[in-house]
Formats: sequence, C-alpha cells, structure tokens
Amino acid sequence: MKVEMLGIGSAYSRHWTTSALWIESSKYNWLIDCGPTVPRALWFKQIDLDQLDIIYFTHIHPDHCLGLATLVNYLHSHHRCQPLTIMAQHEQQPYLSSLLEMASIEEPLNFQIIWQDIHDQGIVGSQHYASALSHHPVANRSLLLKVDDLQLFYSGDGKPTAQTIKLIQQADLIVHECGNAALKAPIANGHSHLSELQAIALTTADTPWRLYHCPDEHQSELSDALRSMPHMALAQETLLATDGIIYG
Repeated sequence: MKVEMLGIGSAYSRHWTTSALWIESSKYNWLIDCGPTVPRALWFKQIDLDQLDIIYFTHIHPDHCLGLATLVNYLHSHHRCQPLTIMAQHEQQPYLSSLLEMASIEEPLNFQIIWQDIHDQGIVGSQHYASALSHHPVANRSLLLKVDDLQLFYSGDGKPTAQTIKLIQQADLIVHECGNAALKAPIANGHSHLSELQAIALTTADTPWRLYHCPDEHQSELSDALRSMPHMALAQETLLATDGIIYG
C-alpha cells in the first residue's frame, strides 16, 4: 500500500499543487480530488494512470475538480480501455459530467465512466469506506478509507463537525485541511483553524495529523506553531505512508 500527498495547496496557491491524495492499496488505486494542477503532478511523479481505478471527489469547488477534464482527456488520448469509477455526491455529479463532456468533444470516450454515489458508509468492491459532511459552503464529504491495514481520514475542505470527528477518532492517519494558522480567532469562510484541530487532537492520542490547504502566506506561521505539537505537522507533497509505515 502507498499513500502519497500529491498536493497541499490552497485554491490560489502559487507554490503548491492543489490539494489531492494518491492511494495505492491491494484492491484499488484511488485519486482523492482532482483540481486544475493535479494532472501535472501525476505526470511529474510518473504515476501509471492505467492503474487508476477510482476518483473520489470530496466536493466540487474548482480547486478540487477542474482537473477532471484534463485527466480524462489524457486517459482517452492514451487509449485507456478499462472502466473508471467516479465517486461523488449525487447532486454534484451533473457538474462533473459537464467537465467530462470537455474531455472528449470530438468522439466518445474509449472507456466507460461508472458513477457511484457517496453514502455515509459503503463498500467499493471489497473496500470499506465511511464519509460525513464537514461544515463548508459547498457540501463536502470527508472520507475514512480502509487502505489495507491503515484507516486513513481525509477531510477535503471544511470545518469539523460531530460526524467528521467520529471518523477522525477511528483513523490511524489524519490528513486535515487547516485554513488558518491562528491559535485564537476562528474564521468564518468554511475552513478550519488550528486551535479547533488541536482540541480534537487531544482525543486522538498519538495518531499523526498532517495539515494541508493552508494559504501560502500563512504556511510559515502554521509550521512554527506546529513545532510544539508532537503529533501534528504540515503536510508535504511526498509519501505519507507505505506498507503500514507512516512517515514524517
């Protein structure tokens, strides 16, 4: 198994790929979110995209989904044949479908797109997952995914809710957005701040947290604040875990 952070950037980052995660398990390979700069990161890392089985969209803000057209166009142009599963909230699927129309305007795709709704709990093939809504202006489904022996939590965007906290507390590795490095005042734009995540971390014992989606101008402040928090760190665009070993 392998869990790799493709991107840690916020929506308008000048320095980082938009937030996304690549997961390889013994059952399926997943891409979590696909913003506009994610396809380039996949090509740069030379990931074999013929092995991509599932794309999971936490939500459809542009920085989490606009790369879909480019990625599917690439797969079509490189003669992919096997089906591709796209997991998304049912009411958000028409917006993603419109992106697929741009992926191959002149001819039908070489491969089948299989749409799958996201539920509170479910099974993809034989791989179990759970999801819950965070607090975000566009409905966002945080994900708890069983990756072989690792329980992985990925927040997508949004402030924690009672439901997402329940998933966090089941995880072996927590990958959570942090839109504000401030330890005091919360923000009202649907992103979490460090103090509320720190409070939740008190309930997760030694479970490692990796924080992402922090605006470029706040990353240095966030990194400094995390030095006193032994189990929390700013995520990097690199390998997070492999074969049950969690890095960094």
